[in-house]
Amino acid sequence: MDNNTNLLVKPANDRVSVKVKYLPIPLHCVPMAALNGMNIYAKRDCNYALIRSNVEPFDNEAHRKLLLLGIKVVYTQNRYSSNYYEAIEKNLRQVASHNQTDLTIRMQVVYNVTKHIMAEIYLGPIDQDKMDRINRFASLLVSAILSQKNALKCLLEAFDHDFDNATHGTNVCMIMIALAKRLRLDEDTTNQLAVGALLINIGNLFIDEQILNLIGTYTPEQYTQMKRHVQLGLDHLSENSNASEVVMAVVGEHHERFDGSGYPKGLAGDDISLYGRMAGVVDTLAALTSFRLYRHKVVSTNDACIIVESQCLNQFDKTIVDNLLSVLDGEMEDIVPLSFSNGFRKRAKRLRIRVRAEMFRIVKQNDTYKLGEKRNVTIMNLSRSGIALLSIKEVPLNTPLMVYLPLSAQKNESVVCTVRRCQTQLHGLQMIGAEFSKPLSENLLASVKKITRATDYD
Repeated sequence: MDNNTNLLVKPANDRVSVKVKYLPIPLHCVPMAALNGMNIYAKRDCNYALIRSNVEPFDNEAHRKLLLLGIKVVYTQNRYSSNYYEAIEKNLRQVASHNQTDLTIRMQVVYNVTKHIMAEIYLGPIDQDKMDRINRFASLLVSAILSQKNALKCLLEAFDHDFDNATHGTNVCMIMIALAKRLRLDEDTTNQLAVGALLINIGNLFIDEQILNLIGTYTPEQYTQMKRHVQLGLDHLSENSNASEVVMAVVGEHHERFDGSGYPKGLAGDDISLYGRMAGVVDTLAALTSFRLYRHKVVSTNDACIIVESQCLNQFDKTIVDNLLSVLDGEMEDIVPLSFSNGFRKRAKRLRIRVRAEMFRIVKQNDTYKLGEKRNVTIMNLSRSGIALLSIKEVPLNTPLMVYLPLSAQKNESVVCTVRRCQTQLHGLQMIGAEFSKPLSENLLASVKKITRATDYD
């Protein structure tokens, strides 16, 4: 922020800490009338400075001064959220598509307003007026996200990880829209997938809060009650709205599983609609990355992808899983395998592999090195820069390893790598990410691909 902004800033005792929640307002695309009646702040470093009080009119002159000073985004406090969100909802298309405003800010606004609207929707049962509002908003939302390259990356950075109905539905919706684009579904279908995702847990309104907020493991009776949210949601939408078949499929089939182990109907394979199969994978991914009362920590998106891919592959349509991972991989920078020097992956061609291999720790004794105990592992992913391994036992960080890559039925190639991450998965196995001491050659990667019939990541 330019030093000349001091002309607009109130005395220092009007400044407040960043710990108070502030809502961004892109000046170029939100009408000035929407800013009246709110305290307006400019951001400087990690502090917010009051530049216009709620009793001062926000007119053309105030708007012009801010733009002249190079201020493209101002902020208001969440106590003015009703006015703020009403203005954003009415102008969502302009906000999302205004390229003079940083995409991260625009997508933060899109995410915030979606979550706010859904919090209002989930205050009580659905009626047709609510459904009409959701349909209108979903259409704007789909247009806003699909029109912007890298929108999902920015939205993922904006995600909250609480597991209330509004936040979870919003997170599922954002990923679902990107997945629908990947699958080349038409706009009308994508709109309805967005509506279904936003309402995915509408049946929770009719489940006892003590069960929803349970800390610990469900008893069989409690689990039976909890599972009723799917059918209760379907019945409620059927009786109180004109929800489309796509919406009903998302709400009704997001807990069905490809192997028939899901609920409420125990559908399997292609008996689950495409929309239900999509919803099942995305709902699981979003749930894994959300704070739950029975979990002590949030699972990262990276680890959630690994869990969905390695633990749950029999429960989901592999084509849907592969496309979802490709979507996230195309938009994010933290999917295994990594270039571990800074914790984020540099783009590299990668192979998705499921093949057994032998791994040895490299142990130094006196001035010599020797191989330690052999361990059988599963190679999950492989690139020129690194490898992801599934192991029964944990391996300490920075441990040097030797792994034998299969080149043929009779021949293996040894490679040396260093452990950069080792995380326990929900099934108790260890996912090891290791960086090679020197990049693999393209020829070696091609040989591994040929013998293992591995598939490329996009």
